[in-house]
Amino acid sequence: MAAKLAAIAEMYPTKTRTQIVGDLLSTALEDLASALPSIAGRQIDRIGTPDGPTVKVFEEVGPIGRFQVLTNKHYLELEKDLGNDQPEKFFKTELVVIEEMTADEMDAEQAREWESRR
Repeated sequence: MAAKLAAIAEMYPTKTRTQIVGDLLSTALEDLASALPSIAGRQIDRIGTPDGPTVKVFEEVGPIGRFQVLTNKHYLELEKDLGNDQPEKFFKTELVVIEEMTADEMDAEQAREWESRR
């Protein structure tokens, strides 16, 4: 590992070893986060457009959502420790899972709406 770091440092002489380690760690964390699975929880919305498909929106309850929640928690704590009394979250938006509704699901929903009007 040390030899690889030394090789990278020699290849990029304008960067310090600290910058290189920071870049490597940042890239590794991004790769890790992108590989975490997304799991749909409770359905929170349904969105339909005249031109496009209708989609169901679910809350994210999998590891990627947990990673973002914990990252925000620790980021806010670190920022407050550094004297920032009103820090913003690291991840500003909440994750959701979106699934396109099948034709059968849309037909069943329309049938339920039709029955409820009778």
